[in-house]
Amino acid sequence: MRIKLLKKLHKTYDWYFNNNGFPVLINHYKKSVTLYDVEYLCQRMNYKVEDLPTLVKVPHTEWALRAMKLDILQEYGWEMSRVRYKIATKKLKQKRNKRNK
Repeated sequence: MRIKLLKKLHKTYDWYFNNNGFPVLINHYKKSVTLYDVEYLCQRMNYKVEDLPTLVKVPHTEWALRAMKLDILQEYGWEMSRVRYKIATKKLKQKRNKRNK
């Protein structure tokens, strides 16, 4: 990441983990606090709590951390699709290198 973006993020946001292991995001500019727990994420993504084992394959704390990261970086132009594209191209290159050896 670029240094300017990191400085903006440090000025705007602060975060920590609560006792249950879920992230808490503090926005200093908007003066708001957001707890990324299971209920909040289910409400935001229109999931039912009963359907979570089939919809979410990672631990709930990791799911919450990913959602927080997406919320923070989305306003600066970061997208999850870019990350998935980079991972896919990296795996494809590794397969090609194994075939050539």
